[in-house]
Amino acid sequence: MVAIAQEVSVDPAVQKVLVTGSNIKRSEKEGSSPVQTINAKQIAATGANTVAELLHSIPAFGSGSSVDVTDGGFSRGAATASLRGLGSSSTLVLLNGRRITASAYADPNQGKSAVYDLNSIPVSAIERVEVFKDGASAVYGSDAIAGVVNFITKTNYTGAELTASISANDDGEFARQNLSGIFGFGKDRFNAFVSFDVAKRDSTLIKNVNDVEKGMYADINARLNPYSSSLSSSPFFYAERAPGGKNFANTYALRALVKNQLDCPTSQQITGDRVTHNMSATDTLVGRTFCNFNTNDYSEVQSAGKDANVLSRATYEITPSMTAFAEAGYSRSERTYLRSPTAFRGTSATTVFLLGGAPQQFQMILPVGHPDNPFPTQRAAVGYRVSAAGGAVNTNETYRFLTGLRGTVGAWDWETGFLWNRAERKEETLGMLYRPTLEKVMTQGGPWPRSTPILASRAI
Repeated sequence: MVAIAQEVSVDPAVQKVLVTGSNIKRSEKEGSSPVQTINAKQIAATGANTVAELLHSIPAFGSGSSVDVTDGGFSRGAATASLRGLGSSSTLVLLNGRRITASAYADPNQGKSAVYDLNSIPVSAIERVEVFKDGASAVYGSDAIAGVVNFITKTNYTGAELTASISANDDGEFARQNLSGIFGFGKDRFNAFVSFDVAKRDSTLIKNVNDVEKGMYADINARLNPYSSSLSSSPFFYAERAPGGKNFANTYALRALVKNQLDCPTSQQITGDRVTHNMSATDTLVGRTFCNFNTNDYSEVQSAGKDANVLSRATYEITPSMTAFAEAGYSRSERTYLRSPTAFRGTSATTVFLLGGAPQQFQMILPVGHPDNPFPTQRAAVGYRVSAAGGAVNTNETYRFLTGLRGTVGAWDWETGFLWNRAERKEETLGMLYRPTLEKVMTQGGPWPRSTPILASRAI
């Protein structure tokens, strides 16, 4: 007789891990809170080159998030996450269960909240992402009202990966270049990895995007065809109505006391019409030919940027029940924004600057007898847009260092650590009006169109 042993099925052991939204280790299925996990295979399938791109492929992230592509908002230069549309200041960002440093930005909630920059996390180091789509303020604090996103880095990784990508549209616009890599090694009870991401993107102007139908401006407002600004770039001169009163003619009834020059191509010249251009009856531009200004020459749909970040992590098993770990990271992101040239109008005061950045109020008024004053017996206020473009350069840097121990004692898990974070931001504004140059113009002659009263220097 042959005896056949009956096979007994054994349920596989379920590994318990620390799930985002709780301080107790458990399996993901044991919790009632909505935790979504995106694993390494799913991350690779998105084709995301940055953490911000990865999160934007997840439906829970949407309104209130920022992908940092243009010069807009108080936190320009930072990419942020927003769960359920509650805003980035209500969505906490963690790295391996610990906070990343808050970005060095003024907060809209009077300093009571923080904004976390996703540009500081290299996507090449991420093993999985846990999204806790419920309020977690009881565990993490008030900045987790909308939820928590926790980036978990690779563990016990050995080997090397290198990824490069270049992208642009069919016209060569929206160009981006990315290079990322990770190198890991380990032996016996030790493991460590180093990951890096570097990226560069080029500026793309609205005027160079063929998908934007510029002719459609005419259907919206004829004044915008083909130029999209109502502010003239002509030199305008407004006569002073009473000596020393600083009350300058600026109405249609006093149009004879308003003069302008045409220093632009004929194609850019427009003759003001009340109906066509939706002007008021008192507009000094009615019936006047002037130079309109095309703001699309300076409007970006993607600003130029450079990013670099490095993250390393190491673990060492001291005993079977105790492990030491350490992390070190650095990130740097730079954004260069283009802005329209600065304009001023001498009928009222304009903020100008001294060398070093001290602001002052200044009014461009030409005295009687000035070579550029078209009025022989009256002072003239000058309205003008300078020729040099403005802009800004924002640089964000973050530093992270973490070290600690974790282990088990019987049925208890314990962990202790020391975390040091630092964030720095430098913002340079270009194209500010420089008072000494403006004063020189008032005494020696104007810039129109021979020179420019602008100090295109990063010293301002």
